Amino acid sequence: MNLFKLFQLAKKINFNFNNKILLRLSFLLFYFLNASAQNTFDLIKEKKKEKISFKLINNLVLIPVELNGENLTFMVDTGVKQSLLFSITSIDSISLNQVEKVRIKGLGEDKYFDALKSKNNLLRIDDVVCPDFEILVILDKKFDFSTRMGINIHGIIGSELFKDFIIEIDYQNKKISFNKPKTYTYKRCKKCQEFPLTFRFQKPYINTIISRTDSTTTKAKLLIDSGSGDALWLFEKSSTEIEIPKKSMQDFLGKGLSGNIYGKKGKLASLEIGKFKFCNMLVAYPDSTSILGGEHSFRRNGILGSEILKRFHTIYDYPNKKITFKKNKYYRKKFYYDKSGLDIIYNGKVLVKELESTFSYGMSNAKSTDTNDIITYTYNYIFENSYIIALVKPDSVAGKAGLLKDDIILKINGTPAYRYTLQQITQKMSGKDGTSIRLLIKRRGMQYTFKFTLKDFL
Repeated sequence: MNLFKLFQLAKKINFNFNNKILLRLSFLLFYFLNASAQNTFDLIKEKKKEKISFKLINNLVLIPVELNGENLTFMVDTGVKQSLLFSITSIDSISLNQVEKVRIKGLGEDKYFDALKSKNNLLRIDDVVCPDFEILVILDKKFDFSTRMGINIHGIIGSELFKDFIIEIDYQNKKISFNKPKTYTYKRCKKCQEFPLTFRFQKPYINTIISRTDSTTTKAKLLIDSGSGDALWLFEKSSTEIEIPKKSMQDFLGKGLSGNIYGKKGKLASLEIGKFKFCNMLVAYPDSTSILGGEHSFRRNGILGSEILKRFHTIYDYPNKKITFKKNKYYRKKFYYDKSGLDIIYNGKVLVKELESTFSYGMSNAKSTDTNDIITYTYNYIFENSYIIALVKPDSVAGKAGLLKDDIILKINGTPAYRYTLQQITQKMSGKDGTSIRLLIKRRGMQYTFKFTLKDFL
């Protein structure tokens, strides 16, 4: 069934989607009212291993997949079990098999949501194949990761991908390897350390130690969530020792099914994972109303995100319930976070006029010896990325400077915004204290310039 027919089906069964965008997958568990998918992956051609390249954007792993012959981009997310397909308006040629209506719910939500479930699809990741792939189809156009990533992302492949392989993620070289467990041999590695994993709903948990600023320590059980771009989220009062620091700030953390997720951010003295230790980290503490207490029922204290995971060469061994970490070049990198107060997202393509070349030649004047230079210009018109401000924190330096939601960014420090990727813009807004930022923006057809200086809120 192609996607046009899916839309028609959606109308017939009276879909009533929540109109909030889900952008914090760390807090989403999908439950089918019937049995969950049991997708089985294998290597073809009797191969023992398959290695592919991936894109690393905002700390997240994006891999190329082929679903029923259509080339797509999926995010690898150990924080969810069920694979999802969305952003389908750009891929309406894809066909899906055995489509039926299902009811799902977000973790902690009282309301269920209608969606589509499709069975017996062919999914390929080069020579990694699942011939009976089951996927959840989200038709709501507002459910879209692309605006947050700056490139088209069509779906998410969940932790089910990991159960049939020993998977190595090499963040440094941007390679992911799928290895058959029966033929995989661990290499000797003095700098590596193994950790046991526990599982709930096929999702991995690891035990860590956290230290508050007053040097008290406590054990923390964390979900390993490769779909979270942050370093660490902690749930207040999930342990008697987990409290929000006195020196903290209210912040916008993301969006969920029930709307915006707010919380506080503060510094943590240290996080220890075995012999590995990270100091002076920024940690998010989501409001209890945002997670509705559901996370605590799983007896976990928070989430270990990809801002930490990317600092290791990681071996996920689900069959043997363990994970292996080895430091890479990112290990000692500073922890950066936004110091502007702006939430900037991708705003589609705009037509841009660019100078391609100039040509100069002389023309003699018949009545004199003078020569006039004539210069011709050649221009190209191309579509480039556009960026818009989705949110401004009221007490931030950008907010105090006068920037507003829905301002379209035209230039950053004199350079056209389209010359940057969204990730590069995010990095600019996370620069050193005292860095000056000058934005040329478009607001209701008029252009304005605003200036502010990056500042550490903590």
